[in-house]
Amino acid sequence: MTTMAGTARPELAGSWFNDGFAGTMGELLSAIEDGREPLNGARANLRSLGLTFAAIASTYRGTPVVPGAVRSLAEVKRSAS
Repeated sequence: MTTMAGTARPELAGSWFNDGFAGTMGELLSAIEDGREPLNGARANLRSLGLTFAAIASTYRGTPVVPGAVRSLAEVKRSAS
């Protein structure tokens, strides 16, 4: 994180593959056991991408963009040209 006061870098513990994979699989197994969609499933990831694409498009356009209105980064690049 960089601010006017300087830069800070958090010290992270663990590793993505061992810890991240275990967490991901744990959620999947828990969701199967509970009979629900996992929190890290495709539907939730698509919502995250919609929000991310809208934020990027908003930065390029300089105006607010509704999440879900932009369907790809290629669309953002075309509209910025």
